[in-house]
Amino acid sequence: MKITTAIVTLLSVTIPLTSLAESAGSSNCTSDAKRHESGSADADVAKAQKKLDAARAELEQRRKDRSKTESGTPEYDAADKRVQEFKVEVEKAGSALRAAQAKAGSKPEEKKPEPAPDRAAADAEIARAQKKLDSAKADLENRYAARGRAEAGTPDYDSANKRVQEAKSEIEKASTALKAAKARPIAKPEEKKPDPAQDRAVVEAEIAKAQKKLDSAKAELENRYTARGRAEAGTPDYDSANKRVQEAKAEIEKASAALKAAKARPIAKPEEKKPEPAPDRAAIEAEIAKAQKKLDSAKADLENRFTARGRAEAGTPDYDSANKRVQEAKAEIEKASAALKAAKAKLR
Repeated sequence: MKITTAIVTLLSVTIPLTSLAESAGSSNCTSDAKRHESGSADADVAKAQKKLDAARAELEQRRKDRSKTESGTPEYDAADKRVQEFKVEVEKAGSALRAAQAKAGSKPEEKKPEPAPDRAAADAEIARAQKKLDSAKADLENRYAARGRAEAGTPDYDSANKRVQEAKSEIEKASTALKAAKARPIAKPEEKKPDPAQDRAVVEAEIAKAQKKLDSAKAELENRYTARGRAEAGTPDYDSANKRVQEAKAEIEKASAALKAAKARPIAKPEEKKPEPAPDRAAIEAEIAKAQKKLDSAKADLENRFTARGRAEAGTPDYDSANKRVQEAKAEIEKASAALKAAKAKLR
């Protein structure tokens, strides 16, 4: 009896411990799963952000490519089409990022407003929206006519009426798009800084170079006129020569514009040379007195050397030595005279 009671007591303790261990194991598994799910969601956010950044960079590049073309040309229209097409990709990437952020529990990225287009891009967008609206209106008129040909109450009438309502819906969309295009803010054009003033010699050299290029272009046009004149109108040779004439005219326009720009270039004002300060009379007079004293000393020394040379016999080594010293004294007098003259000139 005692053995049975002990076994029952032991079992009552073991069973709760087993349940506790199972509960702890289950809790750990759930925690691990949540951490794995959280890490995966963060990775999705990072991936979506990277894709959006790449899409925005590509869109910006396409805008730059568009800005290099002339509005109203086929090249501009093609570049603008590439911009409009890629805006959709940016929208998709932005939506994907916001969805990933919502799943990860992070704050969704605020949708950034479209940058204001330049005037050329805005005008092109308005023109495109206006054209689409005009086309929708013309299509509605055609559908009115088709509905008018059908008898009321017939399947043909119902079909035509449905197409009329669809056309009206398209007109509403086109009108909204046109209104939005007209309301879009236009980026303020960047103010072009004036060219820095150049040295006159540099500007004149640039003008001469531009003039030479223009003269050369004009001479080339004359040659091409002559070549075109030799060809029969309507022949391939004439078409080729005429094409070269038009190209030469374009070069003249460029050269003329370059010459005009060179002539309009501002010229730097030459720096005014400051006058030398007035001399100090006392200092100059002292310098003159010093130079005069040096000249007088040189003259007295020459007289002494004349006397020494007079004591020597001509043709002897003593004479040659004395004569050399006389010439040296004369040179010293010339230097002293020049110094005195320069000192006196400072007073003028």
